[in-house]
Amino acid sequence: VLAAALILLATPAQAGPSGAQFLIDNDYLNFWVPPEERDDVGYTNGFELQLVFEGSPGWLRALAPQRLEGSEGDFPARTVASLRQEIYVPWTATGDRPFAGWLELGLGLRRETDDRLREGRLRIGVTGPPSLAEDTYNWFHETFGFEPRTGWEDQLPAEPGFRIDY
Repeated sequence: VLAAALILLATPAQAGPSGAQFLIDNDYLNFWVPPEERDDVGYTNGFELQLVFEGSPGWLRALAPQRLEGSEGDFPARTVASLRQEIYVPWTATGDRPFAGWLELGLGLRRETDDRLREGRLRIGVTGPPSLAEDTYNWFHETFGFEPRTGWEDQLPAEPGFRIDY
């Protein structure tokens, strides 16, 4: 609900998404390693869904650095809304970092020209059980026949966070 509200507030009323991008990385996609030798450790999975909207609302342009607002010839600023999840598992069974997840919503401006891309984005998220990392991890392993690891009961606690990218 919050993501939908942010997207609706951030985009011009007349515009729908002009583009979408789905990014995924998973340690199982290490194709240079034979499948039976691929580790399921460390940063093990991440995905991001980005929606790009033509134009941008005035309040968002007012918050953006000069380089991102307005237009540069035929290259107007666009609004970017995103949803991202990251999953981390320990490298070893004991004495390593705990299981962890991060779930975030992002909102910002992007300007692309023929030879460069500039983007500024505020990302707000949460760690711990609200990140849904355990659910995603277990679903993936059950669906694709992989042996899941135990230990999610000791994952990082719920804690909010944010970052600003430029």
